[in-house]
Amino acid sequence: GIDDKQFPNDNDAATQASSGYAETTISATSVDAEASTFAINASGDIVTMPSVSGLPLNARFVYCVDGQPSFPTSFDLDYFFPKEPEVLATDSSEVPPPILTRSERERDEANRMCNMTISRRVPQKQHRCLWQLPKYMGSQFFGAWLMCIPNQLCQSNISVNEKSKILLRALGALRTLRSHRRIVADEAAYRALIVACGKCGTDRRIELMKLYGLMRTDGIFPNAVTLGQYTRAIAEGFSRRSEESHAKSGMQIVVPTNGKKPSQKVNLEVLDSNLQSLEESGLRWRSRGNSSQTQDAPLSGVIYSDVVKDQTEVKHTNISPTKTFDTATTHRPSKAKRSWIPVSCSSSFCNSSYVEATSESSKMRVRLYALWSRTTTCESCSYIPLDEEIQCGWDVIHSNADNDPSIACPRCGSAITPQLGYEEVLIKETYETKNDELSFVVSSTHDETNQSIEVSRLENEPNVTRDTPLQGIPPQLESNIHDGNSSTDRNDEGRTGFVTYISPHRLRLLLEQLVFEFGEEVLDRDRLRLLNPQVFFNLWWYSSRFSLPLPLACSASDGIDNESLCAFASWDKGVAIQGCLSAAKAIAAAQALPFSKERLLREKLFDNPNTDMPLLAFFNLQNYAQQDWDHEDLSEVLVTLVKACDTRDLLPVVECVFRRNDLRKEEQERSGRNNSMDLSFESAGTSTFSLGASMDLSQRPSAELDCYRTILYLARYQCQTAFHAFFPTTTRACKGYHFWCAQGTPLPIFDRAFREAADEYSKKNNMIVPVPDASDVALGFRCVFGHLI
Repeated sequence: GIDDKQFPNDNDAATQASSGYAETTISATSVDAEASTFAINASGDIVTMPSVSGLPLNARFVYCVDGQPSFPTSFDLDYFFPKEPEVLATDSSEVPPPILTRSERERDEANRMCNMTISRRVPQKQHRCLWQLPKYMGSQFFGAWLMCIPNQLCQSNISVNEKSKILLRALGALRTLRSHRRIVADEAAYRALIVACGKCGTDRRIELMKLYGLMRTDGIFPNAVTLGQYTRAIAEGFSRRSEESHAKSGMQIVVPTNGKKPSQKVNLEVLDSNLQSLEESGLRWRSRGNSSQTQDAPLSGVIYSDVVKDQTEVKHTNISPTKTFDTATTHRPSKAKRSWIPVSCSSSFCNSSYVEATSESSKMRVRLYALWSRTTTCESCSYIPLDEEIQCGWDVIHSNADNDPSIACPRCGSAITPQLGYEEVLIKETYETKNDELSFVVSSTHDETNQSIEVSRLENEPNVTRDTPLQGIPPQLESNIHDGNSSTDRNDEGRTGFVTYISPHRLRLLLEQLVFEFGEEVLDRDRLRLLNPQVFFNLWWYSSRFSLPLPLACSASDGIDNESLCAFASWDKGVAIQGCLSAAKAIAAAQALPFSKERLLREKLFDNPNTDMPLLAFFNLQNYAQQDWDHEDLSEVLVTLVKACDTRDLLPVVECVFRRNDLRKEEQERSGRNNSMDLSFESAGTSTFSLGASMDLSQRPSAELDCYRTILYLARYQCQTAFHAFFPTTTRACKGYHFWCAQGTPLPIFDRAFREAADEYSKKNNMIVPVPDASDVALGFRCVFGHLI
């Protein structure tokens, strides 16, 4: 206690008033000062009072802490209600909020949206929008793809120009998928792209402001984490506003003046036209009228550059990216000469993506992979689902704890587990140029005889994997899989095998879990493949489906990740292998391009009427499917399909397929009777042998052609100029997320014509079971993810 003489009365009154107690005079007659702990205030209420033991009678007092008047805090804390917190200051969480990965609230919101987009498979009174689930799955993959971009920009061995190109491709991917595939990114995807803009090393405030505006246009109000990263990226860009940009558009040739002959290297990125398309789309984020702002990292349209060991005296000459040394045909408009090829590509070029351009044999540091999804057969009905039918199996209720990858068979409803197959196509010996003829030797691990495949310069062999001992039809139409058992995992030093085919929703959850357990360092090519091959190959598969590069870093400190990778995805394994062979030829041609005297090789790569992708310039689809015209059944169906182009009526084509099926069944029965008679004569007196022979005959595959798949295959592989114009199999999706839709069901022209013809044929022949075709949800996945058959 302190006597009141040390403090003026005004201060005492103010202190007591602020503490909520009026001044009280302690009287011996009213309250015993030695024993009582209660007092009566000015309002007549009985209140507790501090102890006055040791203080003189009739004295006023105040409590002080460090010489300052303060309310007493030496009360019994057990009687406090609510309980007083141990620390009055705000205590921040020890675990920082996630930046690249989604928070728990964002994952719950994603599950709610996913379950809202499923079709429920019940009749609807209104036009239920069936585009939402495919677009949602595409958004989930795009979120997982963008999550890897910031770590890719943090590689220590890449320059600012390389970082700018990676960011441009990410911005271009957002623009392309939004406009062409109608895929809308979520807040976590936008946040990852904002973080990438901050780590790029250049001033990206223009892109950041447009990203924020686009995010608000999509109806996303950013949370505190996203706003914090946006503010940080803006500050990073402001700090670099005065830095001089070292990147210039176009191609730069280094001309030596000291008489030394330069060492020419080929830029492999020019062979993947998807990279250049993404970079051009990313440049549109800048103002179109300001040419200085559009000068960014060099585009990937540079075929090869000259590098000098001694660059003491050099001259720099800027050349437009639309021209090369002796021709201006290597760069075409992005929409010119686009033709359909049943294979898609995804590359992962390391920082040293330049290979030596020499006429002598040298080592090529490129690894080619084939990816395919035609690996699973239903055990109940022996049906091989199409890729879009596998994706249609994701039309179920989802949750974060759902780990079951199985789907329902589209024909019988039995549970099947889809898988993805992968195989590395090895290049045993490198290429040579002799008398202007390019030749090299490649080998594939699927070749059991381990024999090399000779490949010439301008020849494109037909299907190298057609195994048709019974039916004589293409692999896409066969009822069996002849390239191995998908249920048995094969592993030839990691060069071939199978992984579970998972949905993008599940892929993103697994990738976020790996980042949470191992950090962002797991987003590396070799490390992710060793830790979880399932996530690695599924991420690469979807990147190929959307024609995006593999977003994983390739800068391992141990020097393992110094090779460029390139994957080709298709529904059938033979088509994917053919894409790898075409890429090997293209890389060989690019290496010999500086020494080629004729323009034929250059035109084959960059002015090919069959494709706008130089890596697939040697994939001639017409030669690949030439045997279809020689087939007795398919040729008749093809002729009927050509006649149907005028009327767009597929009824004669459906009738032709069923008519050929009847003939095929009769021929199979006749062949089966002849074989059984031969076996009975050979096994006379051996009942066990004849019984086994009859069982083998009963298990023979059906000779019937699937009507829908046969017509779909012929419409895509044959007469592309006519069939793709009269019977397109894809259409553009609707915009945005909504429940009811005026457009309603995804129904391309081909499927609309086929359903009308199938219904009319069923009524004419009184068929109980309708002609099977693809479901509406499967058609939505085909239109959003692309068509592979």
